[in-house]
Amino acid sequence: MVGWELLVLTARWRCLPFHYFRYRLYDVAVTLSHALAGGGIAKPALLGWRAHGVDAIDDSAPDCDVIIKPARYSSGGAGVMRLRLSGGTVMGGDGQPFDLVGYRHRWGDWILEELIEGAGGMPLRTLRVITMARGTGGPEARYVVQKLQAESTQVTDNAHSGGLYVGVDEATGQMGRYAYDETMRVRESDPVTGTPFAHMRVPQLPAAVRLAEAAAPLLPRTVYIGWDIGLSDRGPVVIEGNSSPGLTNIQRTHEGIARDIMALYRTLKAGDPR
Repeated sequence: MVGWELLVLTARWRCLPFHYFRYRLYDVAVTLSHALAGGGIAKPALLGWRAHGVDAIDDSAPDCDVIIKPARYSSGGAGVMRLRLSGGTVMGGDGQPFDLVGYRHRWGDWILEELIEGAGGMPLRTLRVITMARGTGGPEARYVVQKLQAESTQVTDNAHSGGLYVGVDEATGQMGRYAYDETMRVRESDPVTGTPFAHMRVPQLPAAVRLAEAAAPLLPRTVYIGWDIGLSDRGPVVIEGNSSPGLTNIQRTHEGIARDIMALYRTLKAGDPR
């Protein structure tokens, strides 16, 4: 029933009805994972999920560390945990089978993906790459922010969980001088390495931007997407896409985005064929 409603509302509104995802009416993480895999987009392997009352776990997968996260809307990295898949069983940090029933009662349906390690032995850090529709041609990346953990022990780099964000020049990969957190605290150096941000560049930036711009057309009626691109030793990978990404981090690092947002609005209102 939900699938039929999605089709009807998408046709009527000319966009995906993301309130279905936000208010837990559809498994957006599973749907997005399948869409990205079908489009040949680099992403973590999908190893299991809970949907429609059924658990599905790939018992043929090799033993590996995994990430579990809510399959529907969540914010701030809530519910994201590092676990281990062993012999088709999800294990907790204590070496005992993980309580998937208890997790579902708290967070709802879930998705299980392989853990992606960060480049150079670092914790996995992501770039928030914003793609926006254009009047002609495909979507383009307009803003890039480097997200990073405030502490090396943190699993996620989400700002709502205490992470930091620093602006990145889309042309050169040069980071800005300052990183911010949700409390407006300012830092000038990487909390893990101690290197000043002003002396840092993102070497994988061109490939990360290409990846985001390749993924965006798979969601053709979503005109504004915030992609979290993980920077790993095997290259950039899509960790997730956000249909309603927060704008605070972009505003603080790129000095406002009203001009671009209004230009996009005028383009779509004028009858963009998208």
